[in-house]
Amino acid sequence: LRLRKKGMTAPDIVDEIEKDNHVKRSANIIYVWVVKYSKMFEAINMLPLYGISFQFHWDYTYIKIGGETAYFWAFKDSVTKCIVGWVITTTKNLDDAKESILAMRRKLPITYNINKLEIVSDGEISFPRAIHEVLGYGVRHYRYCGFVDKKNNNMIETLWNFKRKTPDFRSLKSVNAFFNIWVACYNMKKSAKLKESYEAYKLSEMFINLSIIQPSGFRRYPR
Repeated sequence: LRLRKKGMTAPDIVDEIEKDNHVKRSANIIYVWVVKYSKMFEAINMLPLYGISFQFHWDYTYIKIGGETAYFWAFKDSVTKCIVGWVITTTKNLDDAKESILAMRRKLPITYNINKLEIVSDGEISFPRAIHEVLGYGVRHYRYCGFVDKKNNNMIETLWNFKRKTPDFRSLKSVNAFFNIWVACYNMKKSAKLKESYEAYKLSEMFINLSIIQPSGFRRYPR
């Protein structure tokens, strides 16, 4: 699944497994694994995200499905860097923008105060109306003015780098299955980094609180 998430094809993954682990597998088993674990990743993607901030960056990017243009919409939290809702559409209109917002709202905890939310986006014409019709007028919408603007959308623009490693999609079902895995792994990685930083911070605070600073500058810790 890790190699598939990187965009490797099933035959390439089989070769990699054989090279690293000296175990031969059929290319068909890769698809079995993806189907088997897709439900688990789908369930992970349905869980609400806790600890997210009140500022999201919103945008979409182009992908190809069977040679046809499709769109990957996503919201990204400015603090945790987690993806707060995503959706794949084959068109790019007001209804698609609203569908993207609904996907984001489903990821919010029950206690989340939507009226404190600020959404940063580019000047896409359908965005203001979509936000107001789905979330109401309490949500702030900031449309940045070029990349020199301090509130630019660079944070989510860099997210689109994943397209360099995506496989060739043949159907809407396959692209949704791929992003169920990709987004779940991406968010788990970001959450793990956030947790490590928080635990390191709490650990340092604990040692500071336990330490006894002597006049000479010698730091002694209680037994």
